[in-house]
Amino acid sequence: MLPKLKIIKTVWQNTPIQISFVVVDLSVSREYPQNFLCPFPKNLLKRSQRGNLKHSKFFQIFGEKTYEMAERLLENALRQETDLEIKKEIETLLKEVKGSKEQKMPCQN
Repeated sequence: MLPKLKIIKTVWQNTPIQISFVVVDLSVSREYPQNFLCPFPKNLLKRSQRGNLKHSKFFQIFGEKTYEMAERLLENALRQETDLEIKKEIETLLKEVKGSKEQKMPCQN
């Protein structure tokens, strides 16, 4: 599997810009939507606190590596992205993922 984050920016007249994140598998196809795996969970911390993260398709695919994979996908996307609005959204998600990951890790003294 070669997972990658695909980011879709939708701009319609008189409506707010929508930025969607989906995970694709480049080993299946280079074309979207043929390579669609799952939506990227934008609220990992909230879902994990409510106990419904395990119901997400992303968690079902990546399991215990959910946070590491989310962080890696976002970091790769941030390096490649040129659109400033999308970069801002990626940075916001990356902060949330890193915060979620830290809350899940036990304290080490």
